[in-house]
Amino acid sequence: MTLPAYPHADVITHQQNGPNAKVAVVDQDGTIVSVNEAWRLSAVENGYIAEGHGVGVNYLKLCDLADGPDADYAHQAAMAVRSVLSGDIGIQTFEYVCASVDQEQWAMFVASPLPSNWSSGAVIAHVDITTTKDVGQVLKRSEERLRQQLNALPILIAYLDKNQRYQLNNDAYEAWFGVSNGELLGKRIPDVIGEVAYRDLCPHIEACLSGKAVEFEMPLSAGRHQSVYVRGNYVPDVDASGVVRGMFAFVQDITKERALAVRVEHQSMHDALTGLPNRSQLQQRVKSLAALEAGREAYGSLMILDLDHFKDINDTLGHFLGDKLLCAVARRLIETTTEHDIVARLGGDEFAVVRSAAAIGSSCPSWAKRMIEQLEAPFLIEGHELHISASIGIAPFRGRIDDFGQLLKQADLALYSAKAGGRGRCCVFADKMWTDLMRRQRMLQSLREAINTDQMSIHYQPQVDLKTGALNSVEALARWCHPTCGEIEPKTFIPVAESSGLIGTLGAWIMHKAAREAMDWQEAGHRFTVSVNVSPMQIKQPAFLDQVRQVIDLGVQPGWLEFEITEAVLVETDRRDSRVLQEVVDLGIHLAIDDFGSGYSSLAYLKRLPVDKIKIEQSFVRDIGVDSDDEAIIKAIITLGHALGKRVVAEGVETKAQAAFLRDHGCDDAQGFYFARPLCKDGLDGWLDQSQWRSMGGTR
Repeated sequence: MTLPAYPHADVITHQQNGPNAKVAVVDQDGTIVSVNEAWRLSAVENGYIAEGHGVGVNYLKLCDLADGPDADYAHQAAMAVRSVLSGDIGIQTFEYVCASVDQEQWAMFVASPLPSNWSSGAVIAHVDITTTKDVGQVLKRSEERLRQQLNALPILIAYLDKNQRYQLNNDAYEAWFGVSNGELLGKRIPDVIGEVAYRDLCPHIEACLSGKAVEFEMPLSAGRHQSVYVRGNYVPDVDASGVVRGMFAFVQDITKERALAVRVEHQSMHDALTGLPNRSQLQQRVKSLAALEAGREAYGSLMILDLDHFKDINDTLGHFLGDKLLCAVARRLIETTTEHDIVARLGGDEFAVVRSAAAIGSSCPSWAKRMIEQLEAPFLIEGHELHISASIGIAPFRGRIDDFGQLLKQADLALYSAKAGGRGRCCVFADKMWTDLMRRQRMLQSLREAINTDQMSIHYQPQVDLKTGALNSVEALARWCHPTCGEIEPKTFIPVAESSGLIGTLGAWIMHKAAREAMDWQEAGHRFTVSVNVSPMQIKQPAFLDQVRQVIDLGVQPGWLEFEITEAVLVETDRRDSRVLQEVVDLGIHLAIDDFGSGYSSLAYLKRLPVDKIKIEQSFVRDIGVDSDDEAIIKAIITLGHALGKRVVAEGVETKAQAAFLRDHGCDDAQGFYFARPLCKDGLDGWLDQSQWRSMGGTR
């Protein structure tokens, strides 16, 4: 077969001798006139071993007759070549999969016309694109995985070009705006989120597109969301030359998180029970208030209100009713104040009120008194009519407050003074209170040192039998000899010890010291009890009973020890205190009531508690022979005590006439300067040697 001359065909196929491209040139009828080496090798692999390896074969007829798995792409190839040869299309391409025993192979078919200044015909190429296709598939799979990962994230993700048009977004972004299927793509930001929301976001967007990373939190009304709070991060997309191409937007709806944070913040600044501001918020508001009004020379007062004996409500009716009462008190405080005032709960049964208007000035105490009166009105709680009183401490302030703690201390000191004055009162802070506090603090520190050194000692005052003159008991009295201040009276340091809690340590020291010296007298053959004063605060301390047992473990006979408790204990004692006193008695120690008749008498408690002795308060004894009423009270106490089987002791006996009156009316024992002043141990030993006190001679 003689082929027409195609002088350029071999040149074309020779230049396309790469291993991945099988190239052939066909004439206008579709007959192959030249092939490259890759085509020849493929022809051999596929059984075309005739001379020329396909040259002279009509490519179009070959494709038309194809069947099997290659038929589809062969027919498509024939159509493409005919289109090119007819001049309808300049270049025709398509991709197809060709069969392989090893793996799937991808190829691209290309049919293009020969140059017009050459012979008419076409160039056919089968290019192996498997490697390229694999890379594309990998990229496609990577892109798909990336999209899946973006869609799995709960935050909104989008990419916008420099014209603020959406080019990419995840499913969460579409769902948040209520759209799907790429409806956001190509749209501008204001068209999607609305003009109002865009105005709020615009400064952040412009900053990002200028090349800055932006982070923000803000309320937003966008799309179908009218009230949300979002956290946004905008990151610029910058090319290698530094030009901003667009921006990545990461947005998170934190409405619930924000609401939780607001609740937590509210809880941290408010009292959980009453809903009032707590101490932290009170501090902030007082400082802000003072700072705002400082320029106008405004002033105000911080008032601390404490409910008197509120513990009794909890102890008798339970904490549930106690909490209800606290809420009722809070409401009454709010009703009594104005919107310009601050009402807070500090904790427990303590409240605070801040009045700031200049008009209230010196009228704060008047307002406090009215508040106390209003709180005295009964509360109806769960069917119970409850009565409560309150004490108020007032600390005035002016202008700036740099130290809120100091102001609070001033109000506390004023409150302490109000309570010390009888409760149900108000008191305004004065500098003297601060001076007194410093004095108490110094005394407390000195008292701690005194207990651990030789500054403390015990003196004993005898109690004698008015009929026989025999010594029945001695009262142990603590004495403090300060190295620089000299003798400090018990009435000065005992209240300090009680208010600070140091009374437990001091009381334990006195008990141990008195017990050891009582053992010395017992060994010497003396038979009298040693009486130790016990504070109500000691009884309430958990360590008290252990301290008593430790004293007995020293070896002293419990029957020769006596504890004196004040008459106030009879009224203030609770069930636990009663059990503690009963255990003291069970250990063999006697109990005596000190200062009986001083104003807290409760015969019911006197009958219930295991008391052995009643001591008549010395103010009644002082007026024997002067005040007939006091004499009548003494007679009544003696009669009452004997009727209850108690021994009666008179305190403060200073004259022979007083001793005679008491003896004549049946009083059992007496103590006072008439018999002896308080004596140190050596002094008492000398006094015991005085024989005139072993019989009732009545003279010295």
